[in-house]
Parts: sequence; C-alpha cells; structure tokens
Amino acid sequence: MLKLTRSQQAQLADLADATICRTLAGEESVPAAANLFEAIGATVSAALPSVGDAWRSMLRPLGVRVNAIGAFSFGCPKVELVDNGVPRRCDLATILAIVDDLTGPVPDRRALLLGSRLRGAKEDPVQRRLFAEWPPFRLADPIYRDSLRDMRSSGIQPAGCFAEIDLARRESVWRLLAPTRTGRTRPRGTLGSALAAMACGVGGGKATARGLDDWSQTVHELLNRSARATMIGLSAQPEVRSATTYRGESGSGFVVFENREGLPLESALAKAVSSGPALVEAPISVVHVVFRDVDGPDQPAPGPTLQ
Repeated sequence: MLKLTRSQQAQLADLADATICRTLAGEESVPAAANLFEAIGATVSAALPSVGDAWRSMLRPLGVRVNAIGAFSFGCPKVELVDNGVPRRCDLATILAIVDDLTGPVPDRRALLLGSRLRGAKEDPVQRRLFAEWPPFRLADPIYRDSLRDMRSSGIQPAGCFAEIDLARRESVWRLLAPTRTGRTRPRGTLGSALAAMACGVGGGKATARGLDDWSQTVHELLNRSARATMIGLSAQPEVRSATTYRGESGSGFVVFENREGLPLESALAKAVSSGPALVEAPISVVHVVFRDVDGPDQPAPGPTLQ
C-alpha cells in the first residue's frame, strides 16, 4: 500500500473525517442527516466520494492518483448462522469499504465490513458474535453462492466492526468499535482513520481480488452485486434504479434502490425509508477507493469494480 509517514497518514484521516462531518451537518451538497438512514446515505453517496477530491491535492505531488466511488443501497445483505445451537439471522453489514492499491508491482486490496448504528442504539448480539468470532454462515439471498462460508478456514483474518454515528454532536462523527468475545467493544478510531490505515496497508482485512478463500470471495461477490446495480441506471426496469448524486474530479457517488415488490418507485422509496434501522435485503453499500501511479497506465482495478 502507500508508503506515507505517520503525519501524512494522520492528514489523510483528518481530511476524510472533516469531509464526512461537513456533509452530515448539511454544509456540502446534501441536507443535514437527521437519522441513521440519511447518515449512511449521505456518507456513502456524497461524503466519501468527495474524500477522493480532498485527498487528490495531497497525494498527487507524491505521484499517486486517487479515485473514490460510493454506492448507497437502501438495504443490506442478511446472513444465517447457528448461535449456541439455534439458527439465527442478522445483517451482514451496511457498508463494505474496499481500498485497492495499484501503484506497486502486485495489486494490494484491503476490505472492511461496517455495521452502522446511531450512538446509544442497541447492538444486535448475533451480529456482534459474527464480527467477534466469525462463525460459519451463509448469505441468505439466493443470488449469492449457496455454501457455508468459514472466513477463518484458510488463515485469512476477516475485518468487521460497528460504526457508531453521533448526530447529536456539532461535528457528527463515525466512531468504529470492534466487538470482542467477552461481549465488550474496543475503540478502533474513526471512519477516516480506518480508511487512511487501509490506504497504508495496516487496516482492514487483506483480500485478493480473485482469491479462493471465503473472505476474498465474499468481498468479490458483494462488490460485484453492487457494481452491477450501479450500471442499471435510471432505466425502465422497476426492479433496480440508480442515479448519480455526486461527481467530482476524483470521486463519484450513486444511490441504488432495489424494488423487489414492483411498487411505484416513490411508494417503494417511502416504504424503505419508513423501515428505519430494519433494513431490507438488498445489495450492500460500497465505498471503493483505488490508488494508481500518476504517470502509470490507467489499468482497471482487478475483478468487479464500481469504477
């Protein structure tokens, strides 16, 4: 990943967090976020793509080009697992963050799953166990590979944590909390610091774009489904709709909506929003950051991509 000093890594984190805070406070291109649903949407489709623009001026003199694309989905994937002998179902995560570094001789990928909630909201104990222990599970939607996923079977360490959003603060922030097997959580910094760490190869979980381990394959499948949804566009098909919400020099944002019930689009959107934190089964929201050499070939990111 990028070879930056600690000071430069901290600067990346500060730029990202400041951009996210301004967006959630309504100081950028979208209204202020008033609830969890709006906070996730504003962060993924507007704030994080504009982080690419914020990082551009810092990284270009270092010979690095950055692109950041976000796709916000009105829902998230569900998983099925056995918890203390009882079959359970929970959200996998609301956001998948992926950082691909193509500046070296071998592409390097980092990925992080985030389960989002407002500060003070109760956590799902099943999802907490998922992130803390990674027991074998299945993705519930039949569109994904129907097999038991044992994320740790190949020695790969998956990465997942809770992302707690505090909208009551004057400067809204995303604070990351990693669950432990004891039932407690330990702080993992902010969303900006996590992205900066992934950029430097010390954050998230290492994945391979075409890897055969369950972690890499799951990241690949989740990204592929969201990428396919963004390509549909505002079409006549009632099932999937997408639209561009942000477009800068280094970043673009999208909103993706899957209308499984075939309702009129406005009615279906209103129903999804009214569900609150009980998100429906849908593609995962994705943030995809790609680093390339300024003077190098414009090679595509490996595997499926939003870019």
